[in-house]
Amino acid sequence: QGLQGFAITSQTITFRNIDLVSGIYTINHNTGRQYWLVEVFDNNDKRILPDSITCINQNSIQIDVTSYATGATPIQGTWKVRIS
Repeated sequence: QGLQGFAITSQTITFRNIDLVSGIYTINHNTGRQYWLVEVFDNNDKRILPDSITCINQNSIQIDVTSYATGATPIQGTWKVRIS
């Protein structure tokens, strides 16, 4: 079987608090591939575990960081998402 015709790619995308909608960041990667490995890093380059990651369809992923972005202190600085 193998992985014939399968191109492996990765992307690093940045986001800030202003990019969140109710604590959720949506990535429209437009790759035609639904399932990705996703890593999230805070503004100190510390890998965090988001509340959830949802593969919406073959072009979009939603990352829920509500527990990091609520209350009086929203997320600070620029965060990064790596999908591969």
